[in-house]
Amino acid sequence: MATNYESPLTLFLKSHKTDHPDTEAQQRAGRAILWDRKLDREAQEGFRATRVPMLPYVYYDNKTPAEAEKDPDFKSSTMWFQTSWLA
Repeated sequence: MATNYESPLTLFLKSHKTDHPDTEAQQRAGRAILWDRKLDREAQEGFRATRVPMLPYVYYDNKTPAEAEKDPDFKSSTMWFQTSWLA
């Protein structure tokens, strides 16, 4: 296998970098906008403290059977499915 082979992509990148020497500086500046930031530790702790756990399946009401029995308007789709074929 030839050791001096360079793919067309590598050749393009090398020629682009020679034609546009400021590309790498622009990439670093773009990265700094989104990623290279100092974190506010107090704000992070506040976010963690107020975090609400996600429900197991977000499209249902996710009520416990005891809560469903207390709520007369609650109609679980699984309860409907289990009883709808009886009608």
